[in-house]
Amino acid sequence: MSHLNWGWKIAIVYIIFAALTVGFVVFALNTPVDLVRSDYYEESLRQDALMAERVRARNVGAHVDYRDGSVDLELSPGQQMSGSVTFKFYKPDQPSLDREAYSSFDDSGAAHIDIRSFKSGKWSVVARWGDKNQQYESSHSFMKE
Repeated sequence: MSHLNWGWKIAIVYIIFAALTVGFVVFALNTPVDLVRSDYYEESLRQDALMAERVRARNVGAHVDYRDGSVDLELSPGQQMSGSVTFKFYKPDQPSLDREAYSSFDDSGAAHIDIRSFKSGKWSVVARWGDKNQQYESSHSFMKE
């Protein structure tokens, strides 16, 4: 390349840069971009209320766990809730598999959902429930095998 003058060298660098830029744009336009949840924007608008719901859930010792083909919402011993629990399941790599399920608290203060039929992979679950005009929310991410 020593026999090329500086003008040709600049032109070659520019052509390589332009080709790489066009290649990246084509790549970006052909890459699917899915939000983790379909209601992402609506959920972001209610962030303050959501944070309060999560604090209330922590205050009653609520935690969501996955074990033995079941997702369980459990409260601290002595905490009792009644009513129904809404479980929203999100599969980040396949939003078409997102689903909603319902359960009620049992006598021990827990709610359970059988997910043995769910596809394997990474899942996120959000449990929401209410009691005495208060809303609660707890979430958990897990790998289903």
